[in-house]
Amino acid sequence: MQHSPVVNVETMRVPLDRHDRSRRILQLSKGSLIHATMHGFINQVDLSPLRLQRSVARTPASPAREQVDDMCLLQGFDHTIAILGHGRDEEQISLVSLDHNRKHISCSLDRPWNRTKKGGVSTVCSMMQPLMFASGGYDHGVHLWTLNEDLSSASPSQLAIKHTSVVQSLVPIRDTSHKLVSASADNNVHIWDLSSERIVNTVKTSNSVFHAHPTSSPFCILLELRDYRLVPETPVQRFGYETPRIHGKFIKGDVQSNEFVCGGRDGCIRLWDMRSYNGPFTTVSRATTMLFKLLSIKPVVISWWVQQVTTSQG
Repeated sequence: MQHSPVVNVETMRVPLDRHDRSRRILQLSKGSLIHATMHGFINQVDLSPLRLQRSVARTPASPAREQVDDMCLLQGFDHTIAILGHGRDEEQISLVSLDHNRKHISCSLDRPWNRTKKGGVSTVCSMMQPLMFASGGYDHGVHLWTLNEDLSSASPSQLAIKHTSVVQSLVPIRDTSHKLVSASADNNVHIWDLSSERIVNTVKTSNSVFHAHPTSSPFCILLELRDYRLVPETPVQRFGYETPRIHGKFIKGDVQSNEFVCGGRDGCIRLWDMRSYNGPFTTVSRATTMLFKLLSIKPVVISWWVQQVTTSQG
């Protein structure tokens, strides 16, 4: 007998300055999250109980110069480092230490970029190798970075991945070897093999991919995009819902085991079991303000944190 999931929701209002926006919510530890805003404010959120604990750090530039597009977390030598990508020409990447009981580390990195195109970093991701992360830019370039042992700087290496538009998402995977998946607004998803230093596969999508996610299978990735096709040309499993508005890259879902959760501009949070594509097995009703939502789903037993979107002003 199949039981309907029981959904418990905890809600916390996110304090934001005027014109500021939430950018990323990531897991710092088993009991806490890190929340980053467009203006570079970084806050820690405790999960039990759900509350805003403290302001962890502030990126070096002033709010007028900030444009945080993405964030990832990097572990190394007893430090947790937040890597922030900025949509600006200079100092496109920031490193900020998140360990309040250790020496504070904060610096900016200059990323080599094609100055005939738009500057800025659009996406960052931590790699499976220690002290390594990747960045993708508005200039269509992808770089692999290695942090120095003192965590004060990093050296970049540009990968021979040819995109013709902004890089929207990067995700590391390991099937038979370490690889980096690069998804772009040019509708191409390239798979770069780190050992052979070449593209080993390319997937052409029907529309721009906003986000790529690893799954429980190392041979499978999940792509977030708006798919117009009535019948796919290549074998894929598709699920989703109809919406008149494109989500864009700042509404990002997440994967845990066989489940996928995402928010939407209609204020709803939908949770799918990726083993069944008949529709979301639970939906949290719409909200009208920017919120944190912690979902506990039973009997599946999952905890999720999702950036909710503003659906009304005033």
